[in-house]
Amino acid sequence: MTAPLSTDTAAPRREDVRMRAPLATNDLYGESGWVDQLLMELAAVRSLRHLRAGRREASARPAMPFVDERLLASFEDDAGWTCVADLGDVLARVECRGRSLLVTVAAAKRPSAVAAVTRLLDELVPQPAPERATVPVAFWSSGERGGRCTRRDLDGLPWAAVEHGYAASTRRALAELVTARAPGAGRLILWHGAPGTGKTTALRALADAWRSWCRVHVVTDPDVLLAGGRAAYLTDVAMGEEDADDRDPDDGDRAELEVRWRLLVLEDAGELIGQDAPDRTGQAVSRLLNLSDGLLGQGLRTLVLITTNEPVGALHPAIRRPGRCWATVAFEPLSAQEADAWLAKQGSDAAVGGPATLAELHGVLAGEAPPRARPFGFVAG
Repeated sequence: MTAPLSTDTAAPRREDVRMRAPLATNDLYGESGWVDQLLMELAAVRSLRHLRAGRREASARPAMPFVDERLLASFEDDAGWTCVADLGDVLARVECRGRSLLVTVAAAKRPSAVAAVTRLLDELVPQPAPERATVPVAFWSSGERGGRCTRRDLDGLPWAAVEHGYAASTRRALAELVTARAPGAGRLILWHGAPGTGKTTALRALADAWRSWCRVHVVTDPDVLLAGGRAAYLTDVAMGEEDADDRDPDDGDRAELEVRWRLLVLEDAGELIGQDAPDRTGQAVSRLLNLSDGLLGQGLRTLVLITTNEPVGALHPAIRRPGRCWATVAFEPLSAQEADAWLAKQGSDAAVGGPATLAELHGVLAGEAPPRARPFGFVAG
C-alpha cells in the first residue's frame, strides 16, 4: 500500500473509546457489530462527520490488508472478516464477505472521504490491466492455384498516440482519413514520401481507427498480384470469401448481414504505377484500375491503398486522375521545431538542426546522433 494519508490530528487514546457492550448481533454480520460501534465512537471523538462507502468485487477472497500498527479492531469468521484501521486523517472500516469488499470511511471533509474510498478500493482490489486491443489483418501471397490468405491479430495503435510524429500538413491529411466512417469519392488512396516518414505506423493507426467498418488486407507481393499474369490470384484477393470477422456483429438479427469494406494495401508499389510502368511491368496499371473502379471492382466493397517512396508527380497520370483517388497524402519530414517538440514529449532533451523523419527521431531516442541540417550550395574543392 502507499504511505498513510497525512494528518495533524492526534492519535486516538484508548480511554476515548467508551464501549460498554457490543452492538446487537444479526444473521449477516454475526458478532462483528462491535467493530461498527468502534468506528462510530472514534469518528465522534475526532469530529470526523463525513462518511463515504464503496463496494467492489474481487477475483478472489481478499486477505486482511492492514498491519497491527494501523489495525484498531478486527473480527473474523468463516464468512469473512471486518476491521477498523487508522489511516491518519481518516478512519476506515473494511468488510469482506466472500469476494465482495465494502469500504466505509470517516473523514473531516467530504472530498477527503470520497478520495480515501476510491484509493482504498483501488489498493485492496486492484483492477486487471485492460486487454490490449487487437486488429485483425489478412496477409495475402501467391500460391500455386491462386491466393493464399493468413490472418493475424496485430496490436492496435490509437491515432492519438502517434499523430505528433507527423508534420502538420501530413497530420491534417491523415486525421481526415482516420476519422472517416465511410469511403469518400474514389476507391484509391495514395501515400507517398521518403523512407522513414512513418507510412507503416500510420497504416497501423488507420487499421485501428477503421476496425468497426473496414478490414485491412495486406498484399505481400504486389508485383505478382498486378504484374505477374496470375488472374486467379487477383480474383481471390478481390473476391475472396469473407469469414465471420468480416461481418458486422451488431447486425446479427438481420437476414442479410452487412459485409465490411476491405482495404487492400500495396506497400512500396511505386514502380508498378510509375509513368513508365506500362513499359516495365506490363498491365499493372490497368489491372489496378480494373480492381478499383473497373468491371472487376463493380459491386465490391474494396478500397486500395498504395504506398510509395516516389513523388506523386512520378506516378502514372491515370492513377492521379481527379475523382479516382479518395485521398493523396504526402509524408513530409518534421520541421526542426516539430522534431524537437516530439523529442521533448518522449522525455528527451536532444535537439535536431533541421528537418527529421520519424525514423531518425526514433534513432535519437536509441542513442544515435541527432540529424543536422544538410549544407547546400557550392562547396570549394
